[in-house]
Amino acid sequence: MISSTSPLTEQVDVCTAPAKPSRALRWGIGAAALAALLMVGCQSIEMSPENVAQVRVIAASPDAGSMDFYAGGTALAYGVDFGAASTYIPLAPGNVRLSANTANTSQMLIASTTPLVAGKQYTAVVTNVAASLQETIYADQTTPAPAGDVAVRVIDAATRAGNVDLYMVPAGEKLKATAAVRAGVAFGSSTGYALVPAGTYSLVVVPAGTAPTNQALPLMTGPQTTYAAGAVRTVVLVDHPNPAMPGVDEIVASDYDPPAAQEAK
Repeated sequence: MISSTSPLTEQVDVCTAPAKPSRALRWGIGAAALAALLMVGCQSIEMSPENVAQVRVIAASPDAGSMDFYAGGTALAYGVDFGAASTYIPLAPGNVRLSANTANTSQMLIASTTPLVAGKQYTAVVTNVAASLQETIYADQTTPAPAGDVAVRVIDAATRAGNVDLYMVPAGEKLKATAAVRAGVAFGSSTGYALVPAGTYSLVVVPAGTAPTNQALPLMTGPQTTYAAGAVRTVVLVDHPNPAMPGVDEIVASDYDPPAAQEAK
């Protein structure tokens, strides 16, 4: 479901611009709880997670290039490539101006101001083509899914796919035997968190209105991935990196992991 065919275990270094930025998609991003020692603007300070807001950034524009992200004048993450995401970064609560620059320059691409609440987590997603960039701030779920369930949210940032239907196909099942989790999802929209029983699934994306037969040609078929009860995930759909190729790709982020899953990492 919420994984990739070749998942990476790396994360964007929020303090060091990489010498050779990775262009790969589908970064698996951990949302483990922060300890007392947290990093803000590449300076270690003593904070409690309950007293700060946490923000991660995702670069989902297919042609805007690598980006540096800032909160006011404080650097959040350097060299975030298309299809990549940062870890959660602590910020002081209040109205915060989040902006994205062309990497290694002072050229601002887009900015927005949003209120951040202490103890909450947020995802800032820069989407659309370079000529029409959009930045949207989403409030993330910080609590576990109900007992026995997994919570999954999909954000559609794929500019070329049109409206899509989403299926969570359980291991061993066929698409035609599965009901859509969400139908008619449009570019720029979020499904909100959908609940499914904990287990192993593949996330399948098809054009809206496609009959769910075994002969249907999906825009994306994710690998079979197992999710522990209580887990919360966000998937961002993006354009395939090759404009000549049909279909969509995915960025995967972890909003919450149950304690047992965190200990297993």
